[in-house]
Amino acid sequence: METDLNENLDQLAVELGSQDLKEILEVASQITAQLDIESIVKNVVMSLYARFQPPTMTFLLANDLEENVFTLYHYQGMKKKNLKMGFPTIHALIAFLSHHEYNQLSFQYARENFPEPALLTELEKLQPDIIIPLRTDKGVTGLILLPRLKTDYSLLDIQYITQLVRFAAIALENANLYWLATMDRMTRLYSHHFLEKALDDEIKRAQRYKSVFSLMMLDIDHFKEFNDTYGHLQGDIIIKEIARILNNSVRNIDLSARYGGEEFSIIL
Repeated sequence: METDLNENLDQLAVELGSQDLKEILEVASQITAQLDIESIVKNVVMSLYARFQPPTMTFLLANDLEENVFTLYHYQGMKKKNLKMGFPTIHALIAFLSHHEYNQLSFQYARENFPEPALLTELEKLQPDIIIPLRTDKGVTGLILLPRLKTDYSLLDIQYITQLVRFAAIALENANLYWLATMDRMTRLYSHHFLEKALDDEIKRAQRYKSVFSLMMLDIDHFKEFNDTYGHLQGDIIIKEIARILNNSVRNIDLSARYGGEEFSIIL
């Protein structure tokens, strides 16, 4: 991590002017300190919008656990918008970008060379101009689509964007590694081990500041009977659905975890 950042800084000093370098260093310090993927994306959006005011920005991030799953963040200006794309996976596009080792490429180039035109036809609805791969030493982990501006991106603009995205890719990789180390892979809730550490921290904080918090424990009634009747695969579906409901119900400051089996815990 330290080596990656130092190498990037040396390269930046050569390629960019002092003002651009200062701006990128400020943004880099913010995003590399984050371990939340959405916060990293939002910081990149804020930085690019402050400089270029693109009408939209779209992030497509690969999933480390499931090859055929991806996460999409779409912004109109500075506002995050829900967007559904008509394709199930970006695996082929990630492979294409990995093979073509460019820091950026035009959407037109991808249109002419990518072997699956149906996927690009769907992406074309966003009117993208350039594609910037999120590239680390481990390969391409996602991409950013930027639309055409009123004036074309200059060479310095492209350099600024690609260098900023270089730091974003490192930050997103670190956030992914942290998430993989602390999550329950089936439910995407925090793991039992992480819950124990968080609970210990909350107890110490409550004692120090004379404050209170709540711990909620819950399980699924008659779950063994359900598994025996319908099978464990259907039982897994139930567990995942309960986890999804928990994630959508708690606040950002709360913590939901899989305690074990069909048991769940929430620190409020």
